[in-house]
Amino acid sequence: MSDEESTDRTVPVGQLPKAQAPQPRRSIAVLVAAILIALVIVVSLAALAHVFGPAWLAPPLSPTPIPTSTIAPLDDEIVSVLRDLFAVYQAEGKEAAIQFARQRGLLDENDDLHLILVLDTADTVSTEAQVTAMGARVVSAYENEIYVVVSLAAIEAYAATHTSTTFVHDLAALEHIIAVRLPHEPVIPDGPIQGEGVRYTGADVWHAAGFTGQGVKVGILDFGFKGYEDLVGTELPRPAAVKAFNYSGQIEGNGEGEIHGAACAEVVHEMAPGATLYFAACDTTGSVGRAVDWLLQQGVQVISLSGGWETLPLDGSGTLARTVDRAVGQGVVWVNAAGNEAEAHYQALFTDADGDGWHEFAPNQESMRVACSASVPYLSIYLNWRDWTARTVDYDLYLVDKNGNELDNSRTVQNGRNEPLEWIKWLVTAGEEYYIRIKAKPGAHPVTLDVFVSRGEVEYPVAHSSIISPADARSALAVGAVNWQNDTLEDFSSHGPTWDGRRKPDLAGPDRVQSASYAPRLFDGTSAACPHVAGAAALVRQAFPSYTAAQVREYLTTQAAVDAGDPGPDNAYGAGILRLPAPPGHEVPTPRPPTRTASPAPTLTRLPAPGPSVTPSPTSYTPARPTPTALTSFAPPAWVTPCCCIGLPAASGCALVVLAVGLGLTFAARRQRRQRPAAPAGPPPMPQHAARCPRCNAANRPGARFCLRCGQALPLAIAHCPHCGRPVRPGSRFCGACGRRI
Repeated sequence: MSDEESTDRTVPVGQLPKAQAPQPRRSIAVLVAAILIALVIVVSLAALAHVFGPAWLAPPLSPTPIPTSTIAPLDDEIVSVLRDLFAVYQAEGKEAAIQFARQRGLLDENDDLHLILVLDTADTVSTEAQVTAMGARVVSAYENEIYVVVSLAAIEAYAATHTSTTFVHDLAALEHIIAVRLPHEPVIPDGPIQGEGVRYTGADVWHAAGFTGQGVKVGILDFGFKGYEDLVGTELPRPAAVKAFNYSGQIEGNGEGEIHGAACAEVVHEMAPGATLYFAACDTTGSVGRAVDWLLQQGVQVISLSGGWETLPLDGSGTLARTVDRAVGQGVVWVNAAGNEAEAHYQALFTDADGDGWHEFAPNQESMRVACSASVPYLSIYLNWRDWTARTVDYDLYLVDKNGNELDNSRTVQNGRNEPLEWIKWLVTAGEEYYIRIKAKPGAHPVTLDVFVSRGEVEYPVAHSSIISPADARSALAVGAVNWQNDTLEDFSSHGPTWDGRRKPDLAGPDRVQSASYAPRLFDGTSAACPHVAGAAALVRQAFPSYTAAQVREYLTTQAAVDAGDPGPDNAYGAGILRLPAPPGHEVPTPRPPTRTASPAPTLTRLPAPGPSVTPSPTSYTPARPTPTALTSFAPPAWVTPCCCIGLPAASGCALVVLAVGLGLTFAARRQRRQRPAAPAGPPPMPQHAARCPRCNAANRPGARFCLRCGQALPLAIAHCPHCGRPVRPGSRFCGACGRRI
């Protein structure tokens, strides 16, 4: 509906006084004039395109355009980066395809390609046989998904005998396959940064009273346990059983291995030295399900997962959340890291005030700077939006450089089958700056967008709803992180609520603790906080053997939590910081650090984030708007060419004459024109920060968020949250009421 139709409503013509009824001749004249104007404009544009070239018509694009696949009917079922990979293979050959794949992190250490096949049935046996016959290796199958690995040699051999199609398109054409995508990459929320959690939480008093977790089985689910054998007998007991569910089949993890799981196991053992431990290694969402099935067979009573995924619905309805609820339904206490995404997350309703199809991250700003830790070779960006039921709202994600040149894109078609996700993984170049843009496909209505940058930062961080999955599960005990030395919530600790409005996290635990696995570094993040709570759950299970999983959870969140942050449970600390009370039957008071007074919002002094610090200058740097470059050459019709030189002035003159006549007739037919409503207000103005750094006293321009000399975050020169209006404490970086960054 046009603006005129929406604001200039009238009753039917038959109900108007005769003098006000529209004049038929004038209406016809207006229509003819409009048609003539449109025709003249088309001719003029064609002439301009021929004379001046197509650059002014085309959107920003990569200097090396990706060939278009010639097998369109199946493209909608394949994630866009795979379509592009095989299009490059067809058009430019093997070496170009390998370079394309390595730039985007599509190949593993053996140059194998990993795929997830989504079926319309849970009966995968026949499809597995077909996939194997095509030369792929089936790693596993879980529910309606098959995880396959295919080598470059197998793809090349297949291409030699199938010249009219591609391997991935023939996969998509198999019966029952409804989508072909890449495996979702997990988030490991840790970093090389400290804690002494046993005494801090009061677990040492429980140990002295005889509660060590004896007789309780704890399953530790992680992405690798590299080096755990070297710790057995000193930092770790011999685990009762270990099993790998990853593609490599190695408990140490894929590739070179991952020590993260061994560090988590150390913390659990310190908290509950009498508990029996089980290790399970995973790498995909499907492998988590199979690992949980195995842990349940071992009879575990507590499961600890210091990790998760940003690429699932974050409302408790996703695959992993259902797996958690199933395990808890069988009596397991599930403890999960909330995530380290508070500074790596952006959230907003899709906004397009100027109607050009591009999302506006801030007023008149259609790009947002992103960065990853210097220790991470790839920049991984995930766009996730709230349309997981219908899956018909279609957005595309673009990666551009500081000059607006397109580097990569993700254009998967959301057609009712494919997930509402776009994902770019890009091999970074030192010193380069990267920006993202988001574009709506025609017909896409505005929904809430969530952008995550794995182990990175975004220009406009929003801590609100930065929780990962399966910490979003209704029955998961999600754990945030506090610095054990001062009870301060870590800046990076993910906040709630979930998409459906539930409070998360449920509890906060200590991080920045010592561990043999990470020594001499310290174990940081919600990854360290999570196993502290899992170990405490084992102590409670021993002390109260008749307790259900729900009762253990209630005990920890009501009896073993010291309130912090806003009074009462909140979306930053949850119920509070883990502090075990005196053990049952003992009156010995639990040694505790002095209890601090709760305040409306905690003062979040910037601490070293996980991994080497990456601090872009979000506000002080104004990204250049992308410079349009040509997509493809534009060839005007042959009949336009002879008329380019003389036709353009004549066409322009005709356009002006016809336009004047048309406008005159229009105003005659419509004597009055109602005033249109004012344009909707844009997003609220960005908060203004102090111009002088409190650390080094350097002068900074108004609006700067970080000091240009020392990098210190500048305090806001306001006393209220610019988003919700609630009072905030000077120096606070997040609002204690709405959780958004100020």
